[in-house]
Amino acid sequence: MSYETKNGKKEAVFYNGGFERKLTPSILSDVDVLPAYKKYDRINGLRDRIKKGICELCGKEAGTVELHQVKRLKDLTGAEPWEAIMLKRRRKTLAVCPGCHKVIHSNDYLSKQ
Repeated sequence: MSYETKNGKKEAVFYNGGFERKLTPSILSDVDVLPAYKKYDRINGLRDRIKKGICELCGKEAGTVELHQVKRLKDLTGAEPWEAIMLKRRRKTLAVCPGCHKVIHSNDYLSKQ
């Protein structure tokens, strides 16, 4: 079948011969045996970062860490050290000790260092 385009005449070829029936089953014939979705088989990085108990900003070992989270990475400028860390890692969360988290939210991080 031929048809016209802006660049000229083109031709389309259709396959009308049918397909041969397979006599042997394919590799995926046992669909019920295969797992449908492996969501939780991956390593969860966030869980591991929290379990370590180490502040990702100051590096001190804290018993409990808090998560600082931003909505969008593109909103970060990189002016603050914690923003630079998040941009470098391309992560919207940062596991920090309670002291660093308080300083981050007080908006005067540079004056405290």
